[in-house]
Amino acid sequence: MLQRGTGRGYREALRRPEEGRTALWECITRDPRWDHQIEERGDYYGRLAVELEIPPTEVLAWLQEHDDVDETSGGKGWLMRDIAEWQLKAAVPGAGTTFLWIIEFGYRWEDALCSVDDIESAVPWRRVAAALRRRFPGREALRAAFDGTPPHVAARLAQFDPWFDVQPAEERAEDRPAPVRYSSQELQAASLEQLLDYGDDFKSAKLAAGEIRRRNIPIADLAPVLFRPRPRGPFVEVDGRRVRTRSGKTNPPSVIAMRSMVGRNDPAVFDAAVKVITRYRGMRHGRFQLKRFAREALVALPAGQVLPLARAWRDSRTSDMALTGIEILRRHATAEDVP
Repeated sequence: MLQRGTGRGYREALRRPEEGRTALWECITRDPRWDHQIEERGDYYGRLAVELEIPPTEVLAWLQEHDDVDETSGGKGWLMRDIAEWQLKAAVPGAGTTFLWIIEFGYRWEDALCSVDDIESAVPWRRVAAALRRRFPGREALRAAFDGTPPHVAARLAQFDPWFDVQPAEERAEDRPAPVRYSSQELQAASLEQLLDYGDDFKSAKLAAGEIRRRNIPIADLAPVLFRPRPRGPFVEVDGRRVRTRSGKTNPPSVIAMRSMVGRNDPAVFDAAVKVITRYRGMRHGRFQLKRFAREALVALPAGQVLPLARAWRDSRTSDMALTGIEILRRHATAEDVP
């Protein structure tokens, strides 16, 4: 019952705590989910772990043995990191030590850092800064690691250690040239390439996609843009691995092109969106914004066009395909889709 995440299993575990701890530990260490990206079980197990008083020392010992920076082994630690977060929320003594270890040595250190940011005063920020300083002794490695981290987190860390002021003076916001801003007339007069390149921030990308949709530019002209190579920065060393830093706009042309297709009742939209999701399926490809708008484009299409796809994909073991199928069924499901 705990494997299925049922309420009855939760109550039975609390009624028989010794057996409940054994069963819960088995579920946490042998994740019963098919795909952790589309099936949420962390809150369920986390609350129960706090109720059953699973010791943070056991959580830390397991992570030290099984959780590292390798993606394959790190995949086994998703639920255990959720348990650590719930223990931190509940102010369980010793939970902060586990989180500091994750930040310094663990696989998903960024998630742990954002959790500390959400749980005020749970872990002293000075100790968090010290753990990250040991993890990223090189300046370039630190800047690459913080590339996708919310800016205010780095700013808060910089209050305790100037090392975390990861933006050199010449790149700080006040010294950068202001992003291009088109007036309404300029937006209407812009070429397609100018619109696709108008992605400095969320607002400009939204305006560009809306203008492309208003012009009803053929999908055939937009589809090739979806698969353009992304601009990349130089390699740096992070956690012993060579990774590329990100480069380019917040909303690259591919995202703007896909976003402009949302809400267009055109059969070609179906083909383009399906190709995006199947080509870039899985976490290793990234392209999360691109796939998000591909899903939205499919959901907005008529039921008759997308329901066969949803029925074929909803039980897929590929997370992007399964999530797309579920989203379509939420909008268009019929009586025959009810189990």
